[in-house]
Amino acid sequence: MAEKITDSFDDTFAPGVEYLFRKHSKDRESGKFKKEKPALQKAAILTGLFVILFFYFMIPASRIHSVTVSGNHFLTDDYVRSLSGIKRNDIFYLVFPPYISYKVETDPLVESASVSLNENNRIVIEVKEKKVVGYRYDEKGWLLFADGTETELQSEFLDVIAKVPFITGFEEPEQKRLLAKAFANIDDSVIANISEIREYPMPYDEDAMVIVMRDGAFVIADYYNTDIINRYNEIYSRLKNKKQCIYAVAKEYQAAAYTSECPWDKKETEREYWRDENGKIITNSYGDLAIKHFYYDKEGKYARDENGDKIPVPINEKGDEVRDLDFVEHYEAGYYKTGVLVIPEEEPDGEESKSEEPKSE
Repeated sequence: MAEKITDSFDDTFAPGVEYLFRKHSKDRESGKFKKEKPALQKAAILTGLFVILFFYFMIPASRIHSVTVSGNHFLTDDYVRSLSGIKRNDIFYLVFPPYISYKVETDPLVESASVSLNENNRIVIEVKEKKVVGYRYDEKGWLLFADGTETELQSEFLDVIAKVPFITGFEEPEQKRLLAKAFANIDDSVIANISEIREYPMPYDEDAMVIVMRDGAFVIADYYNTDIINRYNEIYSRLKNKKQCIYAVAKEYQAAAYTSECPWDKKETEREYWRDENGKIITNSYGDLAIKHFYYDKEGKYARDENGDKIPVPINEKGDEVRDLDFVEHYEAGYYKTGVLVIPEEEPDGEESKSEEPKSE
């Protein structure tokens, strides 16, 4: 009969060992949970935020309600909006203003731009445009800015040319630079009233130009006395003979103007020069020969003194002209009988005396 072999393991210890295994497993899971608890909490928070943002972005309150453009003169509101890339119903708080400003400033007509996020989900784009002097054609169309730079005329800029003059000539870089500088301080409203700027060298001024106004008047100026254009409306309103040209002249601290027959209407005559007592031709402060010019009456004919001689425009010791800006009035009053301005003055006793102080520019 076979002998029964018994297990040496005591069953009385089995429950204790099983308990230890279960306890060890439970402790291990508890420690693992404690280690993972912060990560689980973060995940829960992020999930909650994602759900909140998801539902927020789905509602109308999260969208852009309007995009307003300000400061633009040449560029349309729609064009500036297209530059920004912003559209209505885009997410309001996903707009990054510095980036939008950068996109708008890439346009050659924009000098600077700022973008702000306002209440009621309203976005405001404020632009500062470059000052445009005019446009010209040189195989291609070009816009000339007041800072001397140019940009090619694009289809988006066609509305601009209706508000600025057409430029004829001034092809050399230095000429364009001087022209831009000459009009840098001219009001935009005045520039809009100019239809054309022509290069028009004169015998006594190679830098002369003709500024054609939209009302048909002509202004003769050069690079250094265009400031007179800012007073154009005032000058033109006082112009009796609208067929005459307005001539801008240099003054000590500002530009002045007088009116006379336009250069293309004047008959060719032999040029006369001012000469000194020795017969030598006088030069003016610019180093040019001092050409003798003569006054015209209100009919555009040479004004003459009582001896029938033409009345010259006098010059000063520097050889520069000293014009009587009210010549026609003084001439009609008989103050130029001697060929020079003599304005009568009344003495206290009622007798007249004569003053030979000319009223000059």
